[in-house]
Amino acid sequence: MGVCLYNAAKQVIYINPYARNLLGITDASQPATEIWQNIHLFEEDSAAAPNHPRPYPKENLLKPQGQHPAVDERRTVTLQYGDRRMTIELEVRPIFNRSGEMQLGLITFQDIRDRHRDATEHQHLINHLRQQADRYYSLVQRQTDFLICSRADTVITFANTAFCRAFERAVTDVIGQPWATFVLPEDLPALLAKVQALTPDAPTFTNENRVCSPQGIKYTQWINLGIFDDAGQLVEIQSVGRDISMLKEQLLREQALNRVIQAIRNSLDLETIFATVVEEVGKLWLKLDCVVVQYLPHRHAWVRRSEYRQDPNWPHHIGYEVSDADNPMAAQLKAGHIIQISDASEITDPVLKPLTEMFPGAWLIVPLRVEEQTWGALGVFTTNGAHQWSAAEISLMTTIATQLEVAIYQAKLYQRAQEELAQRRRIEAALRDSEERFRSTAMNVPGGIFRYLHFPDGRNQVFYLNPMCEKLWGVPAAVAAADGSALWQLVHPDDRPAMLESVEKSARTLQPWFWQWRIIHPNGDIRWLEGAGQPERRDDGAVMWYTLVLDVSDRHAAQERLQEQQAQLDLAVQASNIGFYFCDLRTQTAYVSPTYKAQLGYPANAAEASPKDWASRLHPEDRERAVSAFQRFLRGEAAYSIDFRLRHRDGSYRWIHSKAVLIRDSLGQPCKVVGTHIDITDRKTAEMALRESEERYRLLAENMNDIVCVHDPAGHCLYISPSYEALLGRKSTDLISQHFSELSHPEDRAQVRQELAQMIQQNKFWPLTHRVCTASGETLWLETLIKPRYDDQGQLQRLQTTSRDVTARLKVQNQLHYEAYHDMLTGLPNRLYLMEQLEAAISEARRNPRYHYAVVFLDLDAFKVINDSLGHAVGDRVLVEFARLLRSLIHRSHTVARFGGDEFVILMSGLSHIQEVIAPCEGIITRLQDSINVDERQIFVSSSLGMVFAQNEYLNSLEVLRNADIAMYEAKGHQRGRYAIFNQGMYKQVLQRLHIEHDLRRALEQDELRVFYQPFFDLQEQRLVGFEALVRWYHPERGLISPAEFIPIAEDTGLIVALDQWVLRHACQQLTQWYQQYPSTKRLILSVNVSAKTLKHPNFLAHLDHIQQEFRLAEGRLILELTERIALELNEEMRGLLSALSDRHIEISIDDFGTGYSCLSYLHSLPIQHLKVDRSFVSQLENNQRNYQITQMILVLTHQLGYRAIAEGIETADQLQLLRELGCDYGQGYLFARPAPASAIEPLLQAL
Repeated sequence: MGVCLYNAAKQVIYINPYARNLLGITDASQPATEIWQNIHLFEEDSAAAPNHPRPYPKENLLKPQGQHPAVDERRTVTLQYGDRRMTIELEVRPIFNRSGEMQLGLITFQDIRDRHRDATEHQHLINHLRQQADRYYSLVQRQTDFLICSRADTVITFANTAFCRAFERAVTDVIGQPWATFVLPEDLPALLAKVQALTPDAPTFTNENRVCSPQGIKYTQWINLGIFDDAGQLVEIQSVGRDISMLKEQLLREQALNRVIQAIRNSLDLETIFATVVEEVGKLWLKLDCVVVQYLPHRHAWVRRSEYRQDPNWPHHIGYEVSDADNPMAAQLKAGHIIQISDASEITDPVLKPLTEMFPGAWLIVPLRVEEQTWGALGVFTTNGAHQWSAAEISLMTTIATQLEVAIYQAKLYQRAQEELAQRRRIEAALRDSEERFRSTAMNVPGGIFRYLHFPDGRNQVFYLNPMCEKLWGVPAAVAAADGSALWQLVHPDDRPAMLESVEKSARTLQPWFWQWRIIHPNGDIRWLEGAGQPERRDDGAVMWYTLVLDVSDRHAAQERLQEQQAQLDLAVQASNIGFYFCDLRTQTAYVSPTYKAQLGYPANAAEASPKDWASRLHPEDRERAVSAFQRFLRGEAAYSIDFRLRHRDGSYRWIHSKAVLIRDSLGQPCKVVGTHIDITDRKTAEMALRESEERYRLLAENMNDIVCVHDPAGHCLYISPSYEALLGRKSTDLISQHFSELSHPEDRAQVRQELAQMIQQNKFWPLTHRVCTASGETLWLETLIKPRYDDQGQLQRLQTTSRDVTARLKVQNQLHYEAYHDMLTGLPNRLYLMEQLEAAISEARRNPRYHYAVVFLDLDAFKVINDSLGHAVGDRVLVEFARLLRSLIHRSHTVARFGGDEFVILMSGLSHIQEVIAPCEGIITRLQDSINVDERQIFVSSSLGMVFAQNEYLNSLEVLRNADIAMYEAKGHQRGRYAIFNQGMYKQVLQRLHIEHDLRRALEQDELRVFYQPFFDLQEQRLVGFEALVRWYHPERGLISPAEFIPIAEDTGLIVALDQWVLRHACQQLTQWYQQYPSTKRLILSVNVSAKTLKHPNFLAHLDHIQQEFRLAEGRLILELTERIALELNEEMRGLLSALSDRHIEISIDDFGTGYSCLSYLHSLPIQHLKVDRSFVSQLENNQRNYQITQMILVLTHQLGYRAIAEGIETADQLQLLRELGCDYGQGYLFARPAPASAIEPLLQAL
């Protein structure tokens, strides 16, 4: 133990060897007085800063005689001697003489560092365990699930906040209650049985039961864990539960809904369906009435089809009608809208008013649409007053209405089916009548009708022969029916094999049978018969025909005579080389002469080349003209004499001159057409050659400035006009026999050759624009028109091209296109180009899920300062240099565009990782750390960048740009010259800013703002000097909002002007009231913050003059605080404003000096009186030597310029002492007083 002795003169006269050894003193001769002087003691106070312990005065230990306490003092302090530092426990004891006077003082101390360390660690452990327990308890209390602990007899020992809140009970009312207090009695036995069944091997169980709460009966679900002691006895039950009432109600409602749907599906009768629906819906929702209404468009009325009333005594109104005219509810239902009325008593419409007497409560009406037409409506109505319809109720009604629509549709289908069955019965009756008429007809038809049966073994049989059969064959019907071969025996021997083959072929293929053959009648006559029948295979393999046979002997005789006449006519036609054709308009039969067919390359017996395929053989260019002329001829509107081209058998086209006459019957109606064809191909070829020659020479004469060429169908040049040499300076012979593409620039030839081949293939020609090279090496643009020429067969014969010099026109077009898509100042793509590229990137991302792109939005920070200080010309040069810098740093595959003003946008497409965006952005920021050289000036600029890295989540470009812009302003808000990546939190902040802006406007109108006052003092004289007025906002919903949150928004939106004027007036009014109430406050001054926007507002000085006239503040009593940014806007207008304030004896203070845009060159020229040292310097004054020196420099500068210095943010006595030593004039901070409302300031004023 160390021991020190001191005498009554407060001199330490002895220090024992242990104490010297403890202090590390090896020199035993060193005086005790000297050692004591070098010992430093510090308070052992946890509240003191670790790096700045509070000194403990040693003189408090060495007290003179008569002042020493009668009892011993014991303290724990920190002792420092040289580089040794230790925690000691010291005790001071006085030593008295016999007279009671202190003779000596004894100080004993010992090193307690180890003991102190153990105690500290123990305390830290206790604190940690308490924090862990507090966190666990806080976590349990924050849970929305119910958490309870119970004894084995279900008495609750713990319940969390969620459980107590659900039952609206204090925790003290819950603890000690058994489960029976909360669980419904009918659910309790099963629950207790599960508790009894708990064992250490099966310690858990789940249960679902109903509980009683102030809100009514609720459904809860629980998981329970039993805790057992070493003896296997249940000692505790831990339970976690939740309220499942909504889920349970939903389940019950869905079950009821299923019953409604099942009831609907069990019937197809509409009346039964409607009665079932209204009753089930009424039972589904207790105390609700339900109706089904049908809309009848032809009556313009809504008719009640079915209804269900909770009150059976209430009168029913089935068939009740409501007019459609002037009915607002009807219009909404027909538009498909659901009608919700919370209280029918509020309805005043005269059409709907009578309904409110039937249904006085709330209404919910859902339209019913069937087959996309309004069918009617399903409605429910409360019977006990107003009701707000929930989303669940509306959804349920919509579901029921959908099922009802399906049921109505199915019932309508059933009704249609019944109608179709009735119609089918009518048709069957009509068919029976038709069969009877057929039998009657068959008996009298001039032909044989019978059924012929052919068996696989070759046998045949005839069934049912009408009376005409016997006349045809001369064989009785009974004989033919008994022996089917009787009819075959009458067939002419020459015709029998072919006829038998035709029958067997029809039997094999089941194709209709049609044949003409001869029979030898029993009377010896030879007759021609014509038969037709439809085969049908039976189950036994036999084939049956229903056959009709006619006697066509007379027709055959007429045909033989006609063939003789035709042969004679053919001979005459062949001799004249004229093709002849004949058409019967009624029978649609036709005949053409062999010459007609020979003209088109076909033999006389060919099926082709007839009037039936005439229209399809017409040349495409002649078809519409020729067919139209023939139709006019048939209508008798014009004679028929026309030239056209018909396709030959070899694919070529022949020119034909056609004439025809129309033969009419006795009634004057057209019945036949007779016409001729003459081949005039040779004459047309000669005429076409002559026209082409004439056109060639006319083109040469009229288009001497254009290059005219004629090419073969392959595109090789046959002829070129002299203008080729005049325009291009090349010999025309160089192009002869060359392909047309050789005229073009070498880089365009492949494309020109491909396009020309495509035109020839599609037989469709369009203008070609391509480059050519002159002999001097100049590049020109030509526009070439291509015109095909065909021969008489319609084949491509020649290509005629006309090429014109369009170089000047294209230059103008290209320049206009460039100007439309580029910024004229920087040469970068403009907003229009960017938006098109961005839309393309968005579309690609929607198609390809792996496609990524990025948008970077950036601008120049404080660019307005450059424009205002250096001029717009320099500002434009800065933009040009900045654009060049961006273009050099961004890969050329990406788009760099000027969006407008100093805003630029970078679009990067086809990315795989966000790092591909971040790296260029960091490169831009790094490059801007160097200056930009403009007109031999070095200008330092910075840029804030906002980026969006996107895949397929965006639908339009405006949304992407908006989010990139938000990210850019997020970057600006933290620190200029940085980038930010967009996230949804930023968007929420923007929305929050908008809400704050809206609420701030309202706050100004509804007097939600308050003025607080913070006093500042003369630090040297320690007296009150005045107050700084500070605005506070008490939001009605959010409570107190920090000025740091709403002042920047007010600055951005311009609301700062109204805000500053409001604060200025209220503060001046309050100061005047204080002057009147407390005469001793006459010399107090008032400091009010004013933004640069407010200062420059046109009516600010007028507003200030009005305040001065109203409140009559003495000279020098009002200080306006301005930010350092005023130096950046120091132009003649600003100097004039500051001078005007000085003329009004209003003093100026520069706020937050040293933190922003301090400009010493302007400082001495400003008419100011105060500089305010920012709190960031004052708060670090004790610990940071650099801050100390900066503060010292600011105060020296302030005093040299004759200003007064005000330090803000003083919070400790050491800071106050240092500021006093540095000569600071005024100060304010929490050490003196916090900002407070006027009422809280008055006690301070009363004390003056």
